[in-house]
Amino acid sequence: MADLQFPLPPDRPTAGGSFDVRPPIMYQAEVQQWGIKCAIVLGRALITSIDGVATAIREHGDRVAFRGSK
Repeated sequence: MADLQFPLPPDRPTAGGSFDVRPPIMYQAEVQQWGIKCAIVLGRALITSIDGVATAIREHGDRVAFRGSK
C-alpha cells in the first residue's frame, strides 16, 4: 500500500504583511483505481461521493492531503 503525503504549503502573508496562523484544515482521501472509493474527513462529516471529493479539492486544493492505495 503506497502512502502518499503532500505537505501543506507554508502560511502565506496576508495583505497587511502578517501571517495567518490559524491551524490548517486537513482532508484525507483514500482512492482506489478502477472503482473509485473515497473517504474524506471534513471536520466531523464523512463525504463518500466523488462530487464531494471534487468540491473539497476545488475549494481547498492547497490544504488537501491524499492517502492512496492500489
